[in-house]
Amino acid sequence: MAIGKLVRITRMVLGMFDGIVNCSMIEGDVGVFSHHLFKPKSMKSVVSINSLYYSYTKNKDFLSDISFEIPEKDIFFIIGANGAGKSTLLKNILGLLTPDAGGIVIADLQMNAVNRLSIMPKVGVLIENAAFYGHLTVKQNAYLVAEYYNVPKANADKAIKIVGLEQEKNKKAARLSTGLKQRLGLATAILHQPALVILDEPTNGLDPQGIIEFRDLVIQLNRKKGITFLMTTHILNEVERLATRVAIIREGHILETFSLQHLYQTYQLLELHQPTEQDLLKYSAALHYRSADTVYLILPKTANLGDFNSQAHGVPLLSVKPINLETYYLGKCYEYDTRYKN
Repeated sequence: MAIGKLVRITRMVLGMFDGIVNCSMIEGDVGVFSHHLFKPKSMKSVVSINSLYYSYTKNKDFLSDISFEIPEKDIFFIIGANGAGKSTLLKNILGLLTPDAGGIVIADLQMNAVNRLSIMPKVGVLIENAAFYGHLTVKQNAYLVAEYYNVPKANADKAIKIVGLEQEKNKKAARLSTGLKQRLGLATAILHQPALVILDEPTNGLDPQGIIEFRDLVIQLNRKKGITFLMTTHILNEVERLATRVAIIREGHILETFSLQHLYQTYQLLELHQPTEQDLLKYSAALHYRSADTVYLILPKTANLGDFNSQAHGVPLLSVKPINLETYYLGKCYEYDTRYKN
């Protein structure tokens, strides 16, 4: 391959990582808080992270005691606020940053400078805004990535078909809509048949129809091709539609990793409207958060709710609802901020 062409291909593929490499770096607080609601049962892990620490400045951890595993064929989400550490964690996983302590294993290989070249062909990456050559067609862009990974062009053709770009394969990338560019990004992320695909905020900028179509693609690839996904997002209702497992990150700490199935089976949501101090004392240790004059309690389904006053002057004082991810996320963040941050 001509040197000039190799340089162009390498720049293109590295460009797909720019959104991760250039993410803002916001320092978090020092601390250790890690609790696992659900641990996968003896399943082979595609990613295993053990006691990872990372700091941008001396004596101040940005990521602190990060530990979790991603079983194969999972759709695993990391959720958290801006600056919580999601992108910094992804950069560590991809070997773009070197942890101060701890280890990362991907596809049975320890991530380090020696192994990174062996690991990356087993990983596909799509960032928020994937980089393509606008003057080249969909097919030509995919062929460049196939050449970079040293896989047949037939892999690129197949990936284009899988993501639904067969009718657009001869269209210039510059003419693609945001949704179609995300499809092309996904095609280039899977054409070398990786064990793991990392998607960083993949639905940002998509319209509602584009989000639905992208979600359906991920589900199809996971179920039919057995691809393991690691994703970040701010859209929690999309997480509930896609995820098998979730990790909540707050100021560089993993607050919990859990299976959504276990969450739904185990917990219920109790809304207390204008609760008395006596009501709150009964479940003072329960996971909860406040909004206006309502307190949201997250309780096991086995909890006895008979002691609560259900009405006052004919007005309902409490209501029991199914748990949802947004409420659980807010409860965990409130717990961390009030109990462990200070």
